[in-house]
Amino acid sequence: MFYFTSGQTGICELLVFPGIFAGENSIVIVSGANDVLSEDDVRSAKSLIASASVCVCQLEINPELTHFTLSSAKKAGGLFYDNF
Repeated sequence: MFYFTSGQTGICELLVFPGIFAGENSIVIVSGANDVLSEDDVRSAKSLIASASVCVCQLEINPELTHFTLSSAKKAGGLFYDNF
């Protein structure tokens, strides 16, 4: 778990359209503090990731960082899941 003392939290809005576009949706992401997370943060959590039963990532963080994190979890032998 990482705690940042500055910056705004990220938000994600899911818009579902009515009428002739019923069921269609659009996702708007404002990254906020999620943009602060880095590979160094993931490396510093190596033992935490290695001891976890499952590592779950979502696309609110940089896709390259998501890949790096999931690769780290896979190398540690854990289960990993990307919630696209």
